[in-house]
Amino acid sequence: MSCMLKADMKEKQRSMRQKRENDTVMGNLPQGVYAIKKDIFCYILAGMVLLGLVYLFSVFWMYRQQDAARYQEWKETVDDMYSYRLSEAEKNLRSLLFVLRENPVLRQQFMAKDREMLLETSRSLEHILNQDYHITHFYFHSPDRINFLRVHQPERHGDRIDRVTLRQAVKTGEIASGLEIGPLGTLTLRAVIPWHAGEQLIGYLELGRELASIASAFRQSDTVDGYLLTVNKKFLKHQGWLLGMAMLNRSADWSAFSDRVIMINTLPERFAYLGSEQMEQHRLQSFLHRFVFPENMFYLIHDRPLVDVSGRHVGSLIFVHDELKELLLARRMNNFFLLTLLGLAVVLLVIYYHVLRRAELQLAESGAGLEESRQQLALALEVADLGMWDWRPQHGDVVYTNDIFFTMLGYLRESLPFTMERWVELIHPDDLEEVRTVRQLFLDSDDSCYCTEYRVRTVDGQWKWIRDVGRVVSRDGQGRAQRFMGVHINITQRKEAEARYRETMSA
Repeated sequence: MSCMLKADMKEKQRSMRQKRENDTVMGNLPQGVYAIKKDIFCYILAGMVLLGLVYLFSVFWMYRQQDAARYQEWKETVDDMYSYRLSEAEKNLRSLLFVLRENPVLRQQFMAKDREMLLETSRSLEHILNQDYHITHFYFHSPDRINFLRVHQPERHGDRIDRVTLRQAVKTGEIASGLEIGPLGTLTLRAVIPWHAGEQLIGYLELGRELASIASAFRQSDTVDGYLLTVNKKFLKHQGWLLGMAMLNRSADWSAFSDRVIMINTLPERFAYLGSEQMEQHRLQSFLHRFVFPENMFYLIHDRPLVDVSGRHVGSLIFVHDELKELLLARRMNNFFLLTLLGLAVVLLVIYYHVLRRAELQLAESGAGLEESRQQLALALEVADLGMWDWRPQHGDVVYTNDIFFTMLGYLRESLPFTMERWVELIHPDDLEEVRTVRQLFLDSDDSCYCTEYRVRTVDGQWKWIRDVGRVVSRDGQGRAQRFMGVHINITQRKEAEARYRETMSA
């Protein structure tokens, strides 16, 4: 019988060892190991995603700050350039008027009302003024504001001029200047000066420079790539504007915008959508610029309102600058850095995979060894018919046992919620006092071992003798026992043999 039990144990041990080796080779890991792997991977992945989002947010925020500062600097530079060029042009107009006012030939011909001679003399001057100072308008007016001669359009004369600059010069008797919109829709910087012969007012001289010629100077700088000059329609007459554009040899499209017209358009192709209301509303580039990309992230656009001499908002001058190439070159390093981080992350994940795989195999081997030890212990308890108990007082009055603990008494594990109180109820009344005494002595002493024998009631009401052997497996800091473990050994047959022996000896 003993040989059969030993052979059975060896066979079960051999099958458990073979199963562990197969699981290790096939990569079948315990559920706990798989959960650890999954948790670690999730944590690392979540950390990498979080770091990536933080990095992207930081880069985006940094770009926004850089773009806002760069746009503000560019806008101030463009405004300063515009104000400076407008101021210089106004100074030139005033200086030229002071010089022309002192020309005796012009004064004599004007006072003689000799329009032909005055035109001939003025045309040579106009050519010089246009070449050197970009003067586009040259007028002679009588004291009652009736135009005597337009040197740039000699066929037009005799009309009454009602512009603000001329009325200011009439009112103050001093030179007056400012931006004005003409009857043909051209925005012109004008200067008017009273003209005297001694104390007598003989008329007014007027020079003008079209705003488009002032704005054209921006194209010679690296600050602006193009501009769009528009005028509000409410200050224009449709036919008059078309006539003026034809005289200037410029294309005219009254329907390009609903509220304004284009006077000059030098926008690069990339910004062509700004030159049409329909294109501006439907072009994908416009949508991306307005709603997806941060403001002025790649393209700098500044809409500067144009105010005439009377303070009216008569139009706008839109400046554009393309920084796409510059920004792509400058920010390529950031992209390279990001790609480097991603590459390092991939390398770390690969290293993590191999390290974790090795740890998994080690854990699997350790887990398999532990499982084998547990199964060997269970097998040993089963073969020896030992009922195991585990008592942890700090966790409650509950005794944890194996199945044999119950089956040796005929109970089912599920039908008997086992506690220390329940166990005391099963002890034979004649043995109960001794069991309590032995247990209390064990609890009060420093002895780690415990052993006693007593009778326990089975499910069918009979009594079985058991040998209860246990010991303390852990204590707290004060030396108090925290956990007890032990076994119940069925010694009924031995007790019955001893009883029969005593009966025989007494006979």
